[in-house]
Amino acid sequence: MIKMMIILFTFLLLNNVGSAQNAVRLTVLPPTTNIRTTIDGTTIKGLIPGDTILFEHGAYYQIVIKNIAGAKSKPIVVLNKSGQVVIANNPDFGLKIGGCSYLKLTGKGYNSYYYGWLIKDIITTGVSGGNGLSIDDLSTNIEVENVEIKNVSFVGIFAKTDPSCAFIEQLKTFSMKDVFIHDCYLHKIGHEGMYLGSSKYKDGYSVTCNNITSTVYPHLLKNLKVYNNIVDSTGWDGIQISCADTCKVYNNRVSHDSYTDVSSQMSGIMLGGGSQNCDCYNNRIIDGHGDALELLGLGNIKVFNNLIVNPGKDFLLTGAKHGVYVGSVTTND
Repeated sequence: MIKMMIILFTFLLLNNVGSAQNAVRLTVLPPTTNIRTTIDGTTIKGLIPGDTILFEHGAYYQIVIKNIAGAKSKPIVVLNKSGQVVIANNPDFGLKIGGCSYLKLTGKGYNSYYYGWLIKDIITTGVSGGNGLSIDDLSTNIEVENVEIKNVSFVGIFAKTDPSCAFIEQLKTFSMKDVFIHDCYLHKIGHEGMYLGSSKYKDGYSVTCNNITSTVYPHLLKNLKVYNNIVDSTGWDGIQISCADTCKVYNNRVSHDSYTDVSSQMSGIMLGGGSQNCDCYNNRIIDGHGDALELLGLGNIKVFNNLIVNPGKDFLLTGAKHGVYVGSVTTND
């Protein structure tokens, strides 16, 4: 049985312009042994929109933040305190945000660390696991900033909810909205640096529940913003985005992508199936093995002011790679 952490509640008076409000600050202490730290909004009393969850600096084994709900103008803020929060050496995942809304994960809690959250050494020898940070279980309206992720065997940042018997989500019933990922540093990632949205827009998922099998299509991401990130040395795509209806991808630096030379997983930045109404600009994509930009969406995609250097560098398989490759993934009517 996984033991829970000791959590300290501190009640503070926060002064806003022209008013004051009572707020709960939840201070989380690092564990003394390798156990999971879970913050569950269904069991925490008194946490309201606009409050802050402070994670004391130190070493953590794994963190789960679930069922936390802020509000549009008052998100719940999850912040490092007094130093850097380090999550390391778990074979499954580092940090999971599940079933949350209007939540901001920020590493700006201590000036000496630009990346106040460090997730590292998440290595699995199996066929699953190995994600640094996942945003799933119908989470929406999530912001992530100033997080460093390195040396993980699968995906650096993962944002989507796959259909299952627990989450029978179809294309028309749920959207993951306003996911903002910025000022993060991802490096030495085994597969995708970022995996945002499902890559099964066309074919969907075969899900069997109560002995009934059906094809379920994944949700969309709406108003996705990915900017000011550094992504270096990814085995597969640097930044892969699919099923995004409205997105902006800008001011990112991607280098040394796709170094494992898996033929179907080779791009610096991909706007994949189901993506439309997206702008991709002011990015630098340098020395990757794959196509620098791979555009497979539905249309109305604007690409401009990107710097591309040495696409397909040291590519070991047959065939050339491209600076910009434009293809298509068709819809399901």
